[in-house]
Amino acid sequence: KRLVPYRDSSLTRLLKDALGGNSITVMIACLGPRDSACEENCQTLRYASLAKSISNRVVVNADPRTQLIQKLQAEVKSLREQLLRSQRMMQLGRGLPSSSSSSS
Repeated sequence: KRLVPYRDSSLTRLLKDALGGNSITVMIACLGPRDSACEENCQTLRYASLAKSISNRVVVNADPRTQLIQKLQAEVKSLREQLLRSQRMMQLGRGLPSSSSSSS
């Protein structure tokens, strides 16, 4: 039997979403206690060792529409706050006596 590189392994293909995705993966290597399973145990341990060394860059899974909605909601909130501040400033301005009425 020859060693199949982990990238070409059918097990890797089955686990590609778990091994290459944005998830935490736990690998359990099951070994047989018999002497006749020694070669298979060694291959299992080699595979587990290679799979353990796989590292990925974490990417946030986000729908572009959801991102746009969140951006627009933040903009609406900001504009509402700006409008409220402007309305308060105008109300404060009306409450002050005008300079022409105080001098007459």
